[in-house]
Amino acid sequence: MSKPKISYILDNFAEFQSGCFEVRINRPFIELKDRGYDVDYKIMKGHPYTDLDERDIVMYSRYYGSDAFRSLWRHKSMGKKIVYDLDDDVWNIPKLNPAHATYKEKKKHIVGMCNEADVVTVSTERLKNMVLQKTEQENVKIVPNGIPLDKFIKRPNKKGLRIGWAGGSNHYEDLDIILDVIIELQEDYDFEFIIQGLTGAPWDADAYSTNMKLQRGDLSETELAFQTQKMEVYEKFRKIKNFRHVPFYPPEMFPSVIHGIDLDIGIIPIKGHVFDHSKSILKYLEYSAVGTAAIASKKHPYKDDVLYTVKNKYTDWKEGLIELIENEELRDNLAKQQYKQLFPKYSIKKTTDKLAKVYDELGTEN
Repeated sequence: MSKPKISYILDNFAEFQSGCFEVRINRPFIELKDRGYDVDYKIMKGHPYTDLDERDIVMYSRYYGSDAFRSLWRHKSMGKKIVYDLDDDVWNIPKLNPAHATYKEKKKHIVGMCNEADVVTVSTERLKNMVLQKTEQENVKIVPNGIPLDKFIKRPNKKGLRIGWAGGSNHYEDLDIILDVIIELQEDYDFEFIIQGLTGAPWDADAYSTNMKLQRGDLSETELAFQTQKMEVYEKFRKIKNFRHVPFYPPEMFPSVIHGIDLDIGIIPIKGHVFDHSKSILKYLEYSAVGTAAIASKKHPYKDDVLYTVKNKYTDWKEGLIELIENEELRDNLAKQQYKQLFPKYSIKKTTDKLAKVYDELGTEN
């Protein structure tokens, strides 16, 4: 049986710089190519009616600035099978998340895309249940986020203790949980604290821009709250004695970046909003893949999977970090246990097996 030919429709060229695109689309497509599948990308912007005569399956995800439905309907009329991928609970985005306003307007669009698809792929069981609840779609398949283990090389484990966090731009509320603890711990312990990501600019440059926005005013209530919290987090950065910020790199470079910052302890503070419940454990996978011991909030999605969790209270985070700081053997054993727990189950080869099955089953229907 020949393998189906698949095209993914990007909204625009900027999507290539998206972490979500890298994790949900690019990594699996690279693995599919290695298996002999014919996969490619088409740009929606400026080409809404891109013809895909030779393709069997057309894949969409998230939302589009252009009218994706005209493109989707045309491809359906040509007999193409439609896959729609969703990696976030768009129905419960917190108000302080900058994406809240955008997705508030795009919910109907996303529901429509789900309903039109032949199958919807999601990253977690909780997100699958949300799609089943919020849409008319009944064919929802779980394709977990995976790690290309050949790219995530074990960290060099240099001298000197390093504690840190790596992630996207919508986590100021999460980081605020832990920063006061970090500031206090540095009074008694010698370690470097590293933030990787959060902004594309150096953090102090972004702090300057944030302050200008607040001074100039004319912000919506939601934007004012978000920018205020950013500024509060940046003020705490200034109080950290041994602090380093590593801005965003292109998402394909992230494996080498997380390897290079060489964290002994990776923190995963999370507020625990309903939105968080449907997330994957991607950050835990990334830390574990390079040999970093992780400590996380005892909240979904991490509470049932992460080996070392603490309640979202100051004393609990402080006590947990002290134990990991003082006990190098515990850190090393934890890192080894995490790796055995997660891999190869969450390797990109294993998770792409599930995606390949979705495509193969659709391909046989054509």
